[in-house]
Amino acid sequence: LGTYFATGSDGVRSAVTTFTDAPKIDMYAPTVIVVGGITYVHLSWSYEASSDGYWLEESLFADFSSLISPFIPLDIPGRDNFSYNIPFALFTPGTPYYFRVQAYKDNGYQNTAYSEYSNTITIQPLTITANSTSKTYGQTVAFAGTEFTTSALLPGTSVTSVTLTSTGAAATATVVAPGPTYAIVPSAAVGTGLDQYTISYVNGNLTVNAKALTVTANAQSKTYGTALALGTTEFTTLGLVNTDSVTSVT
Repeated sequence: LGTYFATGSDGVRSAVTTFTDAPKIDMYAPTVIVVGGITYVHLSWSYEASSDGYWLEESLFADFSSLISPFIPLDIPGRDNFSYNIPFALFTPGTPYYFRVQAYKDNGYQNTAYSEYSNTITIQPLTITANSTSKTYGQTVAFAGTEFTTSALLPGTSVTSVTLTSTGAAATATVVAPGPTYAIVPSAAVGTGLDQYTISYVNGNLTVNAKALTVTANAQSKTYGTALALGTTEFTTLGLVNTDSVTSVT
């Protein structure tokens, strides 16, 4: 409804009123409000000065042959109470709902006109994409859960964190196969109003770059006229990580 990108139609039945200064009531298209982090569908209609209250009905049928409790009808006393909030959780996505409202007076007279509105509840798609990043071989990546972007969000809703995992996050993740690129997999989004969305996740990439390694030959000396066998182990290294090693050099 409203900002939920639903499609529908509304209309007003022709009417003959039973009290002279009570014209038919025009129901406006529902809008969405957020109260305390819980999302409601907000129905409103025009103020009826001569009424003492309103009856609101909700049905799954266009002819209102069967009503949904507690709208059978729901008594909303007071002429100034021309709106009502219905928790979004009470709706089934993909289902058409029909609403109508009628004014009444405490002396038993009522407006025979109904104002009607119908619409289908649909859930908005939401895409959450993990950010791509890189690291140097030997480093460990710790995800904070905030390294992501989202598609457009409805007002009052948010994604505060997601679970991010990657086999490339470990210090032992290699540049060679299966590296250098590893998937960053998002899941389990946490936030406000996310039950209004069909969520899809898109992986990011974690690229492992080669680490610098310095191999330095050991300094040696000899006497002039003698041969020196340099060997293959006379060196030092700087930059090795994990259990990696250099066993020989030329």
